[in-house]
Amino acid sequence: VAIEGIDGCGKSLLAHNVYYQLKNLNKKVILTKEPGGTPFGEKVYTSLINADFMLSPEAEFLLFAASRAEHFDKVIIPNLLSESIILSDRMGDSSIVYQGYAKNQPTTMLTTINHWAMHTIQPAITFYVHIDINTALERIKQRNTALHIFEKKTFLEKTIQGFDALYHNRKDVIILDGTKDPIALAHQAVERILQHHE
Repeated sequence: VAIEGIDGCGKSLLAHNVYYQLKNLNKKVILTKEPGGTPFGEKVYTSLINADFMLSPEAEFLLFAASRAEHFDKVIIPNLLSESIILSDRMGDSSIVYQGYAKNQPTTMLTTINHWAMHTIQPAITFYVHIDINTALERIKQRNTALHIFEKKTFLEKTIQGFDALYHNRKDVIILDGTKDPIALAHQAVERILQHHE
């Protein structure tokens, strides 16, 4: 299960709430994330966020793809083999949106590299937590941390457009309203996961 959306949409909170609800139902479930999810992935993410220089979009995507390949090798595939429900806070679609739609890189090429890095494995369900730009910005502001490139208004607007374009008519994507009560939203997601899993 992939949980996608722009920064500030509430996807990380949703991922945690869904995880705990599934654990309370005695389901075998793991919670992971991208970028990150492995020691290598965490170093890649930290380096990118804290860099005092701008990487090219191509280099940025390839670093995320390397992190993704390690994530699949060390976390996703072993847990699929053990028949766990896997919840991932972001996955391959984020790179298609962030480096593709928002940074004008060829989405066909990015999709091909993603498929290779992900061993052609795709999420069974993708939840897209949709939210308006103003609510997202207000939530980001409440964090009281310096904004990084992915959290700035003009970039967030491009990512909303990108997710909306990518998920238009996608049958494997369930759109959730990110302004709703977080616990109710998690109940809604858990219900859909259980329907699919059982």
